[in-house]
Amino acid sequence: MKKTLLSLFFLSSALALSAQHEFAPIGAVWYHTEGPFLVLLPGHIWQYYRAESVSDTIVLGRNCRKIVKNMVVTCTSFDTVMLVHQHGDTVFLYDARLNDFQVLYNFGAQPGDIWTMELLQQVSNDILMLTVRVDSVSVVTINGLDLRQQFVSFQLTDPAFTGNFYPSQYPITEKIGYHHYWLYQYSYELGPICDVPQPIGLRCYYDPEFGLYETGFAPYCDWVGTNTREPLSEPEGVRIFPNPAAGAFTVENLRAKPLAFDVMDMQGRTVLRGHTAGYRTETGIGALSPGVYSVVFREDGQPVGRIRLVVAR
Repeated sequence: MKKTLLSLFFLSSALALSAQHEFAPIGAVWYHTEGPFLVLLPGHIWQYYRAESVSDTIVLGRNCRKIVKNMVVTCTSFDTVMLVHQHGDTVFLYDARLNDFQVLYNFGAQPGDIWTMELLQQVSNDILMLTVRVDSVSVVTINGLDLRQQFVSFQLTDPAFTGNFYPSQYPITEKIGYHHYWLYQYSYELGPICDVPQPIGLRCYYDPEFGLYETGFAPYCDWVGTNTREPLSEPEGVRIFPNPAAGAFTVENLRAKPLAFDVMDMQGRTVLRGHTAGYRTETGIGALSPGVYSVVFREDGQPVGRIRLVVAR
């Protein structure tokens, strides 16, 4: 009897340690930075890729989440819709060209474990095999939630890559995914033709239960501008009160110039715009739902800082 109870204890402990967090719940949003092929290229206007999990659907008998993107990466075979299916620790990506599911992430993988993906080339229709090898694992705490994280290396069945694993500087984090983009999706056969703007890192992740996670890769989620990666701090000479606010808030501006401002929700969407007029400016927020917002301030069109605003009932 004691042996049975002990076995049940270890079984329940193992199940607790391997409990999965839902990937791509409806309402989940990812922002990735679109940068130039040469990251230090001066004068490049930095844009962003936005993806949102919008609905459930069934593909080949599997329950899937539909993820809609605002644009696709040049030289990829994927369109603006991604379909993912989660089974336990493993997330599968549906490839319409192959009419099959492939392993996108395995959050339960341990050092030395591997998984593979088939990369169908755009011109030749040849298939390259991508092997993902887990090099190290850890647990990180984000928004009070303990999440498994992996650092991995990649190997391609291509003459230029065969036999070598290339480590990535970006982690794969449970619930969030790969911090670079969505793993490899490029057509390697096109070579220099694909030396064009491409993803270079995760800015933000949000879902309704998890909240907002910002990496600091850009000043804020949907920021567009020229070269900078410095996150915005509170602007000097600007104050918002009351905070929390209900019905309205006041901006106190001690700077020499008037300011424009955007009120942004936790998904990075602009829900209200305004500008300061004089020393103090009151703005109504009766139409906003209770929650946490960011007020991003601009002077002469350039971001100068932001302030967190809590909207209460």
